[in-house]
Amino acid sequence: MRIQALAFSLVLIVNICHAQKSPIDVHAFDKVFQLEELLEPVDLQSEIFLVQRATSDDEYLYVFNDKESPVIKAYRLEDGEYMGGFGTVGKGPGEFDGFNRGSFNARKGQLVTQDRKYVRIYNIDKSSDQLKFEKVLEVRMPEGLGIVNQGILVNDGLYAGSIMFTSKDFVSFPISNLSKEIRNETIGDFGDYPQEYPDIPTTAYHHIYQGGSTYAYEGDALVRYYSMVPMLRFFSLPDGEYYDIRIEPKNAQIKNVEPDPRGKSIENGIQMVGYFSNTKIGRDVVISEYQERKYRRVAMTERGNLERVPLTEKFLLVFSRKGELLAKLSPPDWLEKFHVTPDNRLIVFHPEISDQLFTVDLNQFR
Repeated sequence: MRIQALAFSLVLIVNICHAQKSPIDVHAFDKVFQLEELLEPVDLQSEIFLVQRATSDDEYLYVFNDKESPVIKAYRLEDGEYMGGFGTVGKGPGEFDGFNRGSFNARKGQLVTQDRKYVRIYNIDKSSDQLKFEKVLEVRMPEGLGIVNQGILVNDGLYAGSIMFTSKDFVSFPISNLSKEIRNETIGDFGDYPQEYPDIPTTAYHHIYQGGSTYAYEGDALVRYYSMVPMLRFFSLPDGEYYDIRIEPKNAQIKNVEPDPRGKSIENGIQMVGYFSNTKIGRDVVISEYQERKYRRVAMTERGNLERVPLTEKFLLVFSRKGELLAKLSPPDWLEKFHVTPDNRLIVFHPEISDQLFTVDLNQFR
């Protein structure tokens, strides 16, 4: 009886950890602010012409752009001072060959990078007016796992990322002492896929749950957003426990999702509704870009043959780390790239203004 009671208690605890709150009707939520009215400019000493990926700590913003040299540049957030940079793109020793933009993260006084072959960790020396970046670890990506996307350090010794056709959302492996043939017993995983379509083969899950979707990461937590599911999933690290925040959409997802003959993709994916398209996380807040939309086929252009068709207005939704909706920000039409610092500052990059950043203190909504 005691064993049965213990087993029941453990199941109950797991169910509570994964329990979903009632869906949030973001369309009826009326605490709305015009984002452009909140922006505070920060003049930059050195211009930023293109932001392909940004990460930060409380003091510095780190920007990646493979069209410039160095490819990684640092700016002091307080006054926009250029603090130096490092890195080149190429196939030589120490160069970035196929830089994985989704795997560029600041963590615990370090920068973590990944390209086709290597995960590299750099210490950030903040002792002078110019930052210095010292490579302290370089490990070759294990062969046989496939392409690892959106890599993160789960803890100091464990690396994780998303891989297509896997049974869990994230696959993890030790960051040190990797060999070309990683042992199966060292590979872990975490993160259940949502179960919106239990009849779809798991080999097609990547199309529904990973396609067009990624996550925001901040040391001890990450938030996965889904393009084709109106839901955010909040993970705690390193244990991988999570809870879900669901949105009540105006446009429900289609029900007749059809896998292709191979069972590795979705045959009618173009008919599916999209929801989230970006998410960033700070120490206390999460901000997510939300707009319901579909796509339609058009004549081929330099940007492809699919055209985005908005079904609702676009908003940046501000949540607490506990999943409470705090505010809606109505963005200007020009908004493309944004970032959130660990101390809850929204950083906005204007595509036509290269010598300024624009910031918003998100603590005002807590």
